[in-house]
Amino acid sequence: MDPGQRAGTAGAELAVAAGLPDATDLLAAATPLAEENAWTAACLARARGRLHEDGSELARSIEAWERLDARAERADTETLRAQL
Repeated sequence: MDPGQRAGTAGAELAVAAGLPDATDLLAAATPLAEENAWTAACLARARGRLHEDGSELARSIEAWERLDARAERADTETLRAQL
């Protein structure tokens, strides 16, 4: 994944976290990238879980972070899920 794709993914997640009005559009635009990259898939699952307050999306994200051995990301996502 090139840096522009990673930035688009991170930007979509940040837009969701900030509650920006175009967050849904940014998330939709980044979604095809998840098919190519496990980090992107985990990140976007977390963003969808946050946006829709969907515990199952957050669980998918947690599982993906576990597979990537991304402990800090997993912990952050677990905290988010506990706040729902």
